[in-house]
Amino acid sequence: MELTNNTNAEYSVKNSEDTQTIVYDYDEKQPFFSAPFSIYGRIRRLEFCLSYFLYIMFTLLASKIGFYFYLIVMILGFWFMTAQGAKRCHDRNNSGWYQFIPFYGLWMLFADGDVGENDYGPDPKGRKLEK
Repeated sequence: MELTNNTNAEYSVKNSEDTQTIVYDYDEKQPFFSAPFSIYGRIRRLEFCLSYFLYIMFTLLASKIGFYFYLIVMILGFWFMTAQGAKRCHDRNNSGWYQFIPFYGLWMLFADGDVGENDYGPDPKGRKLEK
């Protein structure tokens, strides 16, 4: 597979069978944290990594403040990370239940999402495939 840059927003992907063009539509890019507690949709790797960072920072801060505040933050944080994990699974065109497979979180951190629309919604990067 060969990737060539045609313009700033268009890349050609050459397979042995055919040529497909990935077009970036920057107007259709999904903003970060648009629905952080929803399990529907797709998110990018960067948003997933930022979610983990925020989760760790808030739990560390809450542990210094008090037990009950920490408990509330942990419950909300668990739901937040479960929702973000489900959306990251959706970006790979998998069910949200895949996040509970051991070490699948590493795959979600490093694997790129599907180009274009899949079963769970449009591409959060605004990429589309054209032939």
